[in-house]
Amino acid sequence: MPDVDEDGPLVRGIVCSRGHFNPPDARFCERCGISTVQQTHNVITGHRPPLGVLVLDDGSVHALIRDYVIGRDPGAADDVRDGRATALVLEDPDLSLSRVHARLVLDGWDVRVEDAGSVNGTYVADPGSEEWRRLEADVPTTIPAGSRLRMGARTMTFESHHKL
Repeated sequence: MPDVDEDGPLVRGIVCSRGHFNPPDARFCERCGISTVQQTHNVITGHRPPLGVLVLDDGSVHALIRDYVIGRDPGAADDVRDGRATALVLEDPDLSLSRVHARLVLDGWDVRVEDAGSVNGTYVADPGSEEWRRLEADVPTTIPAGSRLRMGARTMTFESHHKL
């Protein structure tokens, strides 16, 4: 039986010889580093492990186990009220954030960010880049580990050992 988070959603993946659950295209186990090339690559359904963490500019860390709605008052969002997402309240003394500013959506093994129609926009800087690009409202954008997000005056970084 794979060594996985029994609370994570069900996704397709492969198990290394040491029992760690990985994305179906993993060449190396993302937990122990062992090669999966010699495995038969039997794809199975299992509970997805956390996909990484969101590290905020104030040093707080939020595990990416489920979807987040981010903003000054994200509890107002339907997906938070009905339990499909977790509210991530950001302090915003300058009022540069919308009440419901953005969503972080976990889809299979991918992490996506989506601007929720905010007034001041949601920006992404790719890993290693200093250039910010504004996201189009309501269009999910897959982000790789190392991506930085800017919402109003707040910034955060998506960190993960997963190849995303």
